[in-house]
Amino acid sequence: MNYESIIGKKNTKVLLIGDVILDLYAEKFKKKYGRIVISLGGASNVAYNLKKMGIDVDFISFIGKDLAGKLFLKLSDKFGVNTKFIKKSSIYKTTYKKRNYIFGFQNKIYSRDNTINLRAKDEKYIQQFINQNIKKYDYIILSDYNKGILSKKLINNIIDVCRKSKIKVFIDSKRKLELFKNSYLLKYSIEDLSNLFSTNDKSKILNNLIFFKKKYKIDNIVVTLSEKGCYHININNEYKEYINNNYVEGHGIGAGDVFFSVLFRLYIEDFKFKEIFFYSNLLAGASITSRYTCCLNFYDILVNNKLKGYFDNKVISLRTFNNLISDKFFYKKKIGFTNGCFDLIHAGHISSLVESSKKVDILVLGLNSDNSIKVLKGKNRPIINFEDRAYILSNISVIDFIIKFDERSPQKIIKKINPDLLFKGSDYRNYYKLNKNENENKMIFTKFISGHSTTSIISRIIELYNN
Repeated sequence: MNYESIIGKKNTKVLLIGDVILDLYAEKFKKKYGRIVISLGGASNVAYNLKKMGIDVDFISFIGKDLAGKLFLKLSDKFGVNTKFIKKSSIYKTTYKKRNYIFGFQNKIYSRDNTINLRAKDEKYIQQFINQNIKKYDYIILSDYNKGILSKKLINNIIDVCRKSKIKVFIDSKRKLELFKNSYLLKYSIEDLSNLFSTNDKSKILNNLIFFKKKYKIDNIVVTLSEKGCYHININNEYKEYINNNYVEGHGIGAGDVFFSVLFRLYIEDFKFKEIFFYSNLLAGASITSRYTCCLNFYDILVNNKLKGYFDNKVISLRTFNNLISDKFFYKKKIGFTNGCFDLIHAGHISSLVESSKKVDILVLGLNSDNSIKVLKGKNRPIINFEDRAYILSNISVIDFIIKFDERSPQKIIKKINPDLLFKGSDYRNYYKLNKNENENKMIFTKFISGHSTTSIISRIIELYNN
């Protein structure tokens, strides 16, 4: 798995239709309430997660002209969620859920858990929008929290239009399967299915699912099993369970949104379902460490040693890294940058990288391309090609990201990412004294281990084999 697959900018246009929910968390200490934390919930949390994963999402829904609606719009603007097609009306009330925490433990939930019963003209607005703009989109997502945005008639019409246009519909719902006839993928939680079928018996739930899946011609059904993982009934009605062996203790509010968003992102990257469910379980599990609404937090992935090992390619484009910075993935984190050819990796390289990593939260490595090395070192270099060097370096845990560059120096990258600290070996100290630049105040020289260099290794090999 590489980082670009989960967060790189994707030229895929998605239309999301669903219920806006605002999550509020009130923390109480010594009989007094402290801060109030506000999070995007429901379909808006799905929109936020998809946006964080580099997907261009248009979001259609309705909210009230009330305080909760204003807070939703303000928070969406802060997080970069596109609300261009969100409509406001004084006849609707925006759904919110308020959770009280006393000394860190959830005590009570107060909610305006209302249902928005869309007027005929508002439902018509959604239907006409889809009819007129369907060709602009690659996929349609229905995030159905049963709060009234998606009526039976509207769901049927959306799926019918998409089927005629050969556009796949992905659905996350809590309602009966009959509503979603001819959809491509339908996701439930096991708790919602227990309520739908009025049983906790897993075999009865599974038999019901297979029966209705065939009846309503649904291609794929995915069921999340909380911390235990998920199972999938594929287009051939074959059942397969995917166990989550990387469970992290947490509350899980919104983890289903993360699971569904990762599932969708990896699907459009052409991952196989086995890999999709593995990483969906993995990243949803990693997202529940916060006691607020879960969303994909890429920094948590970076610092979680259990997760690091699953990303064997840390090469990322400069554009994607800048998107991470602009989306505040690394808010208040110290970013360090170092660079080099790393042709034949030796103890001097490792020593410098380890020393650098201890001074920052995120260590970015600028890695010379093969052509760049030829210009710097001569036509017989590199010994090891870029792909192999990148693979080796990706498996060094202290490195968080690798950015390829073709120029003689990485000044373009440094200027773009504006790191807090720059690292070079102390053998470059004289060079930087002679070639001063605007980054000299950020420069830290790491300890140089005498006798360790790629050039000396090559010379030693030639000497030994000539003899």
